[in-house]
Amino acid sequence: MSFADRLRELRTNNRYSQEQLAEKLSVSRQAISKWETGESLPDVDKAMLICDFFGVTLDFLLREREDVSLIQPDDNMDRAIIKFMGSARQMNQISEELVAIAMDGKIDEEEMIRLQEINSTLDSITKIIKDIKEKMGMER
Repeated sequence: MSFADRLRELRTNNRYSQEQLAEKLSVSRQAISKWETGESLPDVDKAMLICDFFGVTLDFLLREREDVSLIQPDDNMDRAIIKFMGSARQMNQISEELVAIAMDGKIDEEEMIRLQEINSTLDSITKIIKDIKEKMGMER
């Protein structure tokens, strides 16, 4: 998903108009429109404001596809939980995307590609959960 798509999704999912978001970020509505159409990108300061406003990471906002960070053997439990919390946010986004894909009852080629990406992300999240269980001594 591109920055433009991700910003538009964050804005609409949180029920903000372009005008309302522009006011919150102290930019013009035209700036929001250009960002959402991919005509331009915000500067770093504005990108950070967007992240803070929506409670997402810069990595999530800017990457074409966010990869879930897998737990490393030397990660402590706190770090493992933080990685899991990041994957929980992705689970929420995935749920919303699946609903959007299912709404018209048809899966087009672009949606099929996204479903494959979702499947890969879910596999990574499953690995994170398994790693946490192992660290907690719940699974061997």
